[in-house]
Amino acid sequence: MLDIRDGRRPHCVYVAGLIGRRLAEVEARLAELARARARARARDQLAALAAQAAAQDPAECSGYCSIIAG
Repeated sequence: MLDIRDGRRPHCVYVAGLIGRRLAEVEARLAELARARARARARDQLAALAAQAAAQDPAECSGYCSIIAG
């Protein structure tokens, strides 16, 4: 801001640079959040499979695993 006040940088060029850097930060954060959502979906799917496996009676298991078959 001091550079703008002192006239060392063109106002629009400086502001455009700030905006560009902030946009890049926001885009990086959105990509990070998208990756986190994908990991959460994978975790939820694994948790559902784990619950299904825990609910099965091993004595009734014969042949191919029903979880994999399903």
